[in-house]
Amino acid sequence: MNKNLDEDILGELSSMEPDAKEFISSFDYDKWIFEEDIKVDMAHVVMLIEEDIIPKEEGIKILQILRNLKFSDLDRKEDVHVAKEDKLSELIGHETAGWLHTARSRNDEVATCIRMKLRNELLSLSKLLAEFIETIINFADENFETIMPGYTHLQHAEPTTIAHHFLSHAFSLSRDLDRILECLDRTNKSPLGSCAFTSTSFDINTNRTCELLGFDNVMENSIDASSSRDFLLESSSSINMLFINLSRISEELILWSTSEFNLVEIPSEFTSTSSIMPQKKNPDVLELIRAKSGGAIGSCVSISSILKALPYAYNRDLQEVTPHIWRAVSDCKNAVAMIDNIISDLEINENRLEKLASEGMTGATEIANFLVNERNIPFRKAHSIVAEFVEKELSIDKIAKELKIDSESLRNIIEPLRIVKNKNISFSPKPEMCMKQSKMLKEKLKNSKNDIEDRVESVKEAEKNLDELVLTYLGDEDEN
Repeated sequence: MNKNLDEDILGELSSMEPDAKEFISSFDYDKWIFEEDIKVDMAHVVMLIEEDIIPKEEGIKILQILRNLKFSDLDRKEDVHVAKEDKLSELIGHETAGWLHTARSRNDEVATCIRMKLRNELLSLSKLLAEFIETIINFADENFETIMPGYTHLQHAEPTTIAHHFLSHAFSLSRDLDRILECLDRTNKSPLGSCAFTSTSFDINTNRTCELLGFDNVMENSIDASSSRDFLLESSSSINMLFINLSRISEELILWSTSEFNLVEIPSEFTSTSSIMPQKKNPDVLELIRAKSGGAIGSCVSISSILKALPYAYNRDLQEVTPHIWRAVSDCKNAVAMIDNIISDLEINENRLEKLASEGMTGATEIANFLVNERNIPFRKAHSIVAEFVEKELSIDKIAKELKIDSESLRNIIEPLRIVKNKNISFSPKPEMCMKQSKMLKEKLKNSKNDIEDRVESVKEAEKNLDELVLTYLGDEDEN
């Protein structure tokens, strides 16, 4: 008769009160890492066989079960690791199943699974974000001369272009992509073999499991390997910053789509109507992106709060960290995909943009600049002169008379597109400068996409090699 592993190997739980067992259970959240856990198990078993630490025939029996095991096959236990070993014990016997946990602890097992899962999630997010940045650049490329009012304090400030405005978001998102890829560098390290926290007296090959699982290298210290979660906090922080940028874009589009602004039309597929007001076109998707950014902030704060006072090495508190990062990364991936689709089909009201670009005296700064350049007046005095014109609400003709120039010349000075085209600084809204900005972003994005693809291929290659190796062992067993 097979013994139950969570009552035998993990006997400390056997006397725990049922509600307490349920309270400490992570089983529901462990579904996130189940597939990674199976890969970790198989790599570990392969290494144990290769190093002659466990009998080959027993290892092959374990591999056979692992390769076909599904999360739905498991009974609810304290966590997925206990449930999985229980299932192995049930199917191949307690003695054989017991070899799996040789030279390993749940501490390094969980740490390895989390790093693998987060690696895959960050790679997926990176690909989505790269596609979104490309969408924004393409949108900008179609609007180098599409004039719009620039805003500061939500007031009309100076004329700019749609291209210039959206490229500003592309540059910001590009930095978000950089941060996520940097997080990947520090996430993709193998802690497997650190065991509870001081490693093991078995002569295991940590470089081999590192290779089989697609990690870049092995961590340098076993305590740090099994119990650090700074990579989760760093990723959460990067996701938080990305989500804040997504929220800012969403807020702009929500405002711009109102009747008061009427600058853009959000695709109908991403809006809803009212239950009683049939004329309504509510920007629900963008509103939820804006709201979910608050959840990402909360996740980041929660992870920080959990980690802030934990002594090394492992503490059960760490179990509460992972739900926050899984929720944040899942919401962020969905948000990036949604807003990418919205901007891909976003319609802009060019006539309205051009009209508003001239309102609110957005050329006032250029009149002051004219006084500096042509009349040799210090800027502060020129600023005061123009401010007085604005305060008195003088017409263009009256301002021209005050300045002793003809009205047509003054209109040329404050014409929005002319203002934009007169700005020769590299990061200005001048169409030629925005073309260079676009080109710069495209080149950077190309390098980032190549980097992402290389990382994805490296992980896929490791997964393929591990699967082929396991199949080789199973084939050897079939022949015998």
